[in-house]
Amino acid sequence: MYEFSDWLDTIKLEMPKSVRQINERIFKIFTKEVFIKSLIQGIKSLIQGRDFRYLEAVDLDLYGVTHFPAFIQKEASNRKLLIVETKHIWFIVSPSETLGSNPFSLRRFLAEDITGGFAYFNGLALTKSLCDKPEVQEVMLKFVNRIFSLDRNISDELKKYAIHIRKMVKEQFTPILLDSKFTADGSSAEKTIARRIIKFEELLTSSVLRQLPTMISIAKNSEFDQEFLFHRLNGFFNELLILIKNFRMHPLARHAFVAQHLQLRVLALDVLIQKNRGAIFDPTISTEELREKLGEAMNDIRESYEEGLNNMAEIEELIANTKAYDDKKASGGFFAKLGFGKPKYTMEELREAKQELNEEFFVEIVRLAKKHKQAIVYVEYETDFEINEDYRHYAIANESYGLARLPYIIALPEDRETFSLEALKDDVYWEIFDQIYNV
Repeated sequence: MYEFSDWLDTIKLEMPKSVRQINERIFKIFTKEVFIKSLIQGIKSLIQGRDFRYLEAVDLDLYGVTHFPAFIQKEASNRKLLIVETKHIWFIVSPSETLGSNPFSLRRFLAEDITGGFAYFNGLALTKSLCDKPEVQEVMLKFVNRIFSLDRNISDELKKYAIHIRKMVKEQFTPILLDSKFTADGSSAEKTIARRIIKFEELLTSSVLRQLPTMISIAKNSEFDQEFLFHRLNGFFNELLILIKNFRMHPLARHAFVAQHLQLRVLALDVLIQKNRGAIFDPTISTEELREKLGEAMNDIRESYEEGLNNMAEIEELIANTKAYDDKKASGGFFAKLGFGKPKYTMEELREAKQELNEEFFVEIVRLAKKHKQAIVYVEYETDFEINEDYRHYAIANESYGLARLPYIIALPEDRETFSLEALKDDVYWEIFDQIYNV
């Protein structure tokens, strides 16, 4: 794609005649800035970054876009058009008639249909430097009326939710994390950061995630509502991730575990929502059924973990008894010397059994991740995010609230020799709200 983009600058194109007067310059800008970027949407790249960004007409109100030409804003909104801004040109494109197809294809943009003496098309190019001229405005308004468009009647409740979560990022989440004042009360850096993370997650849960099941129910009957909701949520999570990344640049937060943990959990929730899209909107699956299905993963992990802890406790008891016997024997105990009370296992055998038990649970986590693919995200494998090369991270859907809470994170060391069941306890039973008074 990069080579094609560079090659395009070296060739001369002979453009077909068009009512819109699409010349070589406009075509090349559209190809490089719109078409190519749309093809690599969602792929980290030098051209665009994580996502190809465009505005739907409703975004003009949602995001307070004011630099779009006022003379065309009402028409664009009424006709539900897609808007892409480049350095010199605004491109206005009608949405696709079918979900999944690319509205920014070259063939689609160039197509003109002559019917009854009038030309109809799928998109326009507005040169920014000409948009202030009344004569150009008059022509452009006439062209807008010739764009094929769909009437997407997005639910008002979904629009309000989209506005709400957008405002939350700017007005509430950003002040929580990026307030530069850290109270000097003698607390450790980890506890100072943890207080902000707790406040952040409480707000995220109560003001955004708690409403999510209701929004999903509203969107179930319309594919366009579903697309709108998922697009807004993905954008919201992307903004949160950028915010958290900026927060972690602060010297106090750079190496804080809770800050790393939050970044992983927000990313993983976005992935969980995206990968469960089919089930979320399946009319045969209720919200409660989906929640229970997703909850099976954490329940299975806890069950296996508690079984492992019980077995570990038995081994630790045997180790203690063996040590006591060895101590008595070393101190000259009469009955110990005669072999009375001699343990069934040697200390070496018990240590091997302990290591084997750790190994078994490590493998069990990997097995359960494969069994519950829809409820567990292997972060390093399913995303391009890597927070610590020495660990692999598994995000597990909350067993009680499903997608209405941030998931758990279990970190497994790549070096299995350093793994232990005891060290995993905080991960398996992580509940940030229970830690409010301990921080």
